[in-house]
Amino acid sequence: MPKSRSRTKPANRKNKQRQSWINDKPARKAKRRWGIPISIIGVLGIIALTALIVLHRTSPPPISQSATSQIATNPPNVGSQAPNGTLITNTGKVVSVNSFRGQTNLLWFVTTWCSSCQAGTQVISQRLGELTQHGVHVTEVELYHDLGQSGPNISQFGQALAGVNYSSPAWTWATSSFDLSRTYDPHAYLDIYFLINPQGKIVYENSSPAASFDALKSAIDQEATLTS
Repeated sequence: MPKSRSRTKPANRKNKQRQSWINDKPARKAKRRWGIPISIIGVLGIIALTALIVLHRTSPPPISQSATSQIATNPPNVGSQAPNGTLITNTGKVVSVNSFRGQTNLLWFVTTWCSSCQAGTQVISQRLGELTQHGVHVTEVELYHDLGQSGPNISQFGQALAGVNYSSPAWTWATSSFDLSRTYDPHAYLDIYFLINPQGKIVYENSSPAASFDALKSAIDQEATLTS
């Protein structure tokens, strides 16, 4: 016998409307699901905008390109004023480069694990009298965090290599601040020094006094002649 076909109810407006509403359920649910996050996002956006306005009003103005160019990319030049900066002496005193004005200052940056720095310290100790007779003060400064390497602290370094001259009043032992190291030694050389006259002007610069002491002494003699 032929199978009887099920009768389909005639479509009417009520059924169409119901079917349409059923078909819309997923979409409506989706809208509801997204409705809460969207509102949260809106609130977060308002909060973020408010924070930006507050930061804009309270934070210092951004660094301009001209100001950025003033950050040292090379060591200070001979003939320029020695940049100021802070260092901490082996006695814990915070001093500035400018505090040495009024005397000739050999500002010398070292690392305590550097072999040429060790040799230079021994040479300076042996020939310290040749510097002090012209009123030169030696300021030996450990570069910031010893340039990330492991070595003795500057006091242990000086006591081991300078001998009795470690306690000389003509020799200051110190560690550098980050800014001072970056200003005078932006390329992280291990053994670099600057001869600064009593007026705070750099008159000579070089590296490794163990190898360049005679040239340093000539620069000191020349400066003494000019100021006499």
